[in-house]
Amino acid sequence: MGLGAAEAAVQQIASSAVDSALRVVTTCDLQLLCEIMTGMELPDNSLSPTRGVVKDKATWVGSKADFFNPLPMNHWSSSVFTHANVAEIRDCADDIRAEVDSRARRTGAAAAAAHWPAGRRRGGRTSR
Repeated sequence: MGLGAAEAAVQQIASSAVDSALRVVTTCDLQLLCEIMTGMELPDNSLSPTRGVVKDKATWVGSKADFFNPLPMNHWSSSVFTHANVAEIRDCADDIRAEVDSRARRTGAAAAAAHWPAGRRRGGRTSR
């Protein structure tokens, strides 16, 4: 698999993933998602004054779950799953796709370069 093929493969995987995610996010039933989130009765992991400042578990003030959860989900029904957020994502979808595509191509190129260094071909033989 040459450099171009690796770039294309990673780009195709990333493109498929982002297209699926954008489709779900922009066509979902927000009311149902909010009902599901509320019904889960998640613990209150609301932002504490130390969030984002304390980096080690020994000095963390909140719960263990809160330390490992930088995006507490218990308020998503009123903060994340909103019509305004869906509209913004829909408006930015082309930019999101372009950024994912660019990063995927760079990742594929880096992976190919790391796996097949310059001057080497598959099978370990040196190119002439």
